[in-house]
Amino acid sequence: MRRDVYEALGGFTTEVFCSEDADLFMRAAASGLCLVLSGVPLVAHVDEPGERLTGHFSKVLAGYEFLLRQEGEGAYPAAPGGQWLKDSMLAKSVAHTVLSAFASGHSGIAYRLYVGGLPYLWRAGNWHWLIRLPLVPLLAFLRPSSYRMRWRKPSRPSGSGDANSSNPAAL
Repeated sequence: MRRDVYEALGGFTTEVFCSEDADLFMRAAASGLCLVLSGVPLVAHVDEPGERLTGHFSKVLAGYEFLLRQEGEGAYPAAPGGQWLKDSMLAKSVAHTVLSAFASGHSGIAYRLYVGGLPYLWRAGNWHWLIRLPLVPLLAFLRPSSYRMRWRKPSRPSGSGDANSSNPAAL
């Protein structure tokens, strides 16, 4: 993206720490600028263990909710013929956020996000994630190297009357 275009769009938002790139690209598309990705990728994704911003589910969720708020407020009007592109970008955000929720042990939130994101997944024709996202816990059990899932033990309220409630190892 040329610098003058970047500056005309106001650059990256400072309201969130995740999804700011998706916000910038959707604002660029809404302003009539065309982004064409072709040829050899210029950026590679390296998935190594360690401290990463996308490893903080609360920040991933805040970024996703920011995108949905902006979309709801009409910040991303689709250019002619661009509705599918916008829905596709939002569908990818749905998939990423749901997978992050499962990976951080928030299964209930993951399913809520999945249901809320169904319209984007459907309109984008993203059948792969429409089918797989609700199956992540099963897929993580069958193929743990391909699907990250943090399994949480149900917590019991303290003093529940259970003889083992004071023993953390028993929970």
